[in-house]
Amino acid sequence: MDRKFVSLVIEGNQEKMYNIENIVLGFDMEVIKVQTGEEALVCIYNENIDLVLFDADINDIDSTTILETILTYERTYDIPLMLITEESLDDDFIIKAYELGIADYVKKPINYKILKCKIHSIMEMIKRRKNFERKHLMYKKRIEELEEELECLSEEKSNVEIDVNIDALTNIPNRRMFNEILKEEWFREMRNYDHLSVFMMDIDYFKQYNDKYGHVAGDECLKKVAKIIDESFNRVGDFVARYGGEEFVAVIPSFEYDDAKLMADEVRKRVREAEILHEDSKISNFLTISIGVASIVPNAKYSPIFLVEEADSALYLAKKSGRNIVKGIEI
Repeated sequence: MDRKFVSLVIEGNQEKMYNIENIVLGFDMEVIKVQTGEEALVCIYNENIDLVLFDADINDIDSTTILETILTYERTYDIPLMLITEESLDDDFIIKAYELGIADYVKKPINYKILKCKIHSIMEMIKRRKNFERKHLMYKKRIEELEEELECLSEEKSNVEIDVNIDALTNIPNRRMFNEILKEEWFREMRNYDHLSVFMMDIDYFKQYNDKYGHVAGDECLKKVAKIIDESFNRVGDFVARYGGEEFVAVIPSFEYDDAKLMADEVRKRVREAEILHEDSKISNFLTISIGVASIVPNAKYSPIFLVEEADSALYLAKKSGRNIVKGIEI
């Protein structure tokens, strides 16, 4: 279980300390309160701090010294620091503080509503950074796992597995490999309690394309579309496969529903912008695709095949809605 975020409040005035503490507690953070610069520096060296709120009006240590110490110390230089200053404090000090790396500041008398808004903004930044760091470690670990697995396989076995798992026409993974990857990602995201999305993609009016241009041209068309789709998913962990016929599928880990829909729409646009001629399409002079998206945080109540079925339902809805469109389902 992740620990609570910890805020260090450096404030010499008891009343202001009380008000600031109440605001910070509203963000479900632990609060460490100190009244002097010396106490603050001891705390910085010994505690895991996520946010610092520092009233520059303390007397025991020069404010600039405290800022320089916190914002240049290797262990704390990237901790967001909110500075509280006197109304009369000159701009040179504020400029110096920003140059050192403060996140933001407020002037006295403190408007606590504004302070709350600024803390909220910083907290969102902290959460995004922590999430990025977590995912980075996850991807790094996954890469290391894959490298270890590859080292354990003989060249002959690897070649056999590649033949079995790769679609002969499009040279991208096939449905068999998709089923394996989907299961792996499902249980991985279940452990991480993170999102997993599946895209079902279908070429619009592909039968008419084959009838118009012939099956050889149809095969070339499938190769082109497969290449466009495969190159559209370039994050570590993204997986694309040919599902069968003119259908393609993608497995997208650690991506929430709204972001998944935006990504799917970018894929749709790339296929359309390739301008593959399709004179018998009922919606465009160029080839298009329809996409169904389904997203879930995997849990024991559902199975991987359920997510595929939901994505297929979303694809069906996209076709019924006129094609060349993205429809989605968030579970």
